[in-house]
Amino acid sequence: MPAMFYMELTTSENDKYIKNLEQPPGRPIVASTGSILSPLSIFLEKILTPMIPTTPSFLLGTGDFLKTIQQLDKVPTESYLVTFNVKDLYTSIPHQHGIESVNKLLSQAGMIPDQANLCLELLSIVRTKKNVLFQDRYYLQNRGTAMGSNVAPPYANCYMADYKSTVIYASQLYQDNVLMWNHFIDEIFCIWQGTAESLHLFFQLLNSS
Repeated sequence: MPAMFYMELTTSENDKYIKNLEQPPGRPIVASTGSILSPLSIFLEKILTPMIPTTPSFLLGTGDFLKTIQQLDKVPTESYLVTFNVKDLYTSIPHQHGIESVNKLLSQAGMIPDQANLCLELLSIVRTKKNVLFQDRYYLQNRGTAMGSNVAPPYANCYMADYKSTVIYASQLYQDNVLMWNHFIDEIFCIWQGTAESLHLFFQLLNSS
């Protein structure tokens, strides 16, 4: 995975920055409703979305998270309850890695190669031909995916699923210390049974992978 993919421990300082009214972070959202690529984006969303819940540790929402928590046995006293947030996930997904992660999910779902290739070609069009008009000038997004695109959430989830399987689950630190790991797109909740030092080592691994 590329170095541009980062995770950060959620802290009160980070929350303060996000809610800063004087210096708010730029977060442009390009709505694609009614655009020429909107039908393709909706079509791909309908294909990918039902496959996402089959990926490990995925949460459907708050209700699903509460049910998961209720099913836990007693949490060890010395455990850490940790939240992670993927920084700028949508706009940081490299095109090739994003396409590869979708291809893996389509293959795991048993889609025949011809259908999968068609989906990947359509996704490439939606991903690489996204343009926006701003102040009488046209701009083409050349990295990540537009947050206002219908297919953006399942596309981001595919990328996260691939990242989990190749980096997170493969980590010995994860295998030795994680009691629970669940995520909703770029929001992650973890119960860490190890030491604070091992948690910071794991955090560094996430930021360097």
